[in-house]
Amino acid sequence: MNFFIKLTAANFLASVVFLAAGASAMASSKSAGAASCRPGFSFVESIGNLPGFCMSSTAEAPKSFEAAKSSCWSKGARLCTAREWYKACRYSQNSSVFGFGAQAEWVGHRHSTYAEIMGQSSCMWESYGYLEHSYSSRCCYR
Repeated sequence: MNFFIKLTAANFLASVVFLAAGASAMASSKSAGAASCRPGFSFVESIGNLPGFCMSSTAEAPKSFEAAKSSCWSKGARLCTAREWYKACRYSQNSSVFGFGAQAEWVGHRHSTYAEIMGQSSCMWESYGYLEHSYSSRCCYR
């Protein structure tokens, strides 16, 4: 099956205006990012195609996956994704998020009986832990 998109001059112009508005909004959110994070969160600037986000400044005490997820929800956030966690860990010299790699931390990808953990020995360390085990965690939001 073949799909074709009909591009008209009006559609093209609307796309250009939409993209320009998005770039402007991203630039203003980047400059306002650090000021817009709630207390206890630090801004991690955008790198590549991952936009900037706010992350817990320190890891929370170890707890089960569901307890960690609930703790983040109570703060108006969610568990960080593996990609966010890695980015903040790898580029922590450029942000105020510190203390990565000393312990394993939950990240937001859950399977049936286990979920992803990262950071036990380095920013590159990634594994899986059973949901009822206790690991530290960090919360993120955009």
